[in-house]
Amino acid sequence: MQTLLPAIRSVLQTLPQLPRRSDCYITPHVNYMPTGTSQPCIGIKDAGVARSEEAGEMLELTMKVELAGFVKMTADGGKAVSEVYKLLDAASALLMNNHLGLTDIDRVQLGPDRPTELFRADNNQWIVKLVRTIVYTVERPSV
Repeated sequence: MQTLLPAIRSVLQTLPQLPRRSDCYITPHVNYMPTGTSQPCIGIKDAGVARSEEAGEMLELTMKVELAGFVKMTADGGKAVSEVYKLLDAASALLMNNHLGLTDIDRVQLGPDRPTELFRADNNQWIVKLVRTIVYTVERPSV
């Protein structure tokens, strides 16, 4: 994860939908947005690692990453929901077609989305959030 998360951040910071590179960040919780972040933005959260021993003294790691997309709520709630899906669809497409410069990634798959949520940020602004899971499978020598 310590290599994967920064690599994901570097790739996603190139998204044209994000106003600033700092609006894509690694986060300890899917509801956390650093001070000064503006929307739209994307938080990158580790979501667990599963390990399994494979033949030939190999170790398979299945690493889940959650992308939390945030957009400002608008008078038309349907438009905000559509915008957060567009943001994470663009992010997912970028990640699905990019092995992040990491040579040991065997497979990248989209996992489930959580339902969109509406919440109030610390500055009393209403935000629409969508969390999407991406699963990376890596095979390494177990030694």
